[in-house]
Amino acid sequence: YSIDTVSGNLSNFKDRENVYKTVPPAPTLLDLQTTRTDAGQAGFNSSERLITDTQYSWRDAQQIDRILTINTVSRDFTISSNYLSYPDLAPTGDTDPTRAIKTATDLLQKLELYPLDFDPSKIATQLLSLQGNTLFAATSLSTAEVVRVDLFQNDLNKLPIMYPHPPYSTMHFLIGGSNSNAIFDSSFTHQQISADSTSYPIISSEDAFTILKDNRAYIASYYGDTSNITIKDLYLAYYLSDKRQDYVMPIYVFEGRDGFFAYVSAVSNEWILN
Repeated sequence: YSIDTVSGNLSNFKDRENVYKTVPPAPTLLDLQTTRTDAGQAGFNSSERLITDTQYSWRDAQQIDRILTINTVSRDFTISSNYLSYPDLAPTGDTDPTRAIKTATDLLQKLELYPLDFDPSKIATQLLSLQGNTLFAATSLSTAEVVRVDLFQNDLNKLPIMYPHPPYSTMHFLIGGSNSNAIFDSSFTHQQISADSTSYPIISSEDAFTILKDNRAYIASYYGDTSNITIKDLYLAYYLSDKRQDYVMPIYVFEGRDGFFAYVSAVSNEWILN
């Protein structure tokens, strides 16, 4: 690893940052009925199928291969479909990012999950094309067949929130098909963050860089083919997983070329109970 930031060295940061609690979902007796109603408003109005005590699935009445699976307590959900076999869901060249964003947010409104704590200015779209059975980044507008929409939460304590697979979030939608309103694939995991926080000491950027060099960092993304990594940027952020967590903790983010992102926990290990 080598440093090639604007300043030519590692930035200095303050020696403390806040750690926040997450708000655990609270079950109620009306969870299933509320979810059933919301799923129907979103077009998934078949009889539900029980998967676990809190997880159910519904089929789209118009596109029967499209399935909504939702946790009635957390309201995390997925949408799945065999879009390769159904012409109405198969990707086409109709790719309008603005319309795709509206399609995604309209669904969340029907499921009573929008706006929550999303930052509209952070919504990201990506044009994709289908090659065989796999989606790839489109090389041009003319080859685009699908729009991917990712939602991001508001900054926390003036720091961005990072997710397990940057530059993506844990809340995404794939939209395409001859029916321009078709979300044929989606995964939505959202964690509510409490306003309560406690300040903890954090390690220095030099110590974080040592952890990276010792191969003890989490390499979140990299599609290059060289083991010589140049760090172009370093900053503090908060980390949210696609799994439930009790605390939202600060991390150092090392960013480089070819989609390189590495995370190092900023809180000293002595303060973390395993």
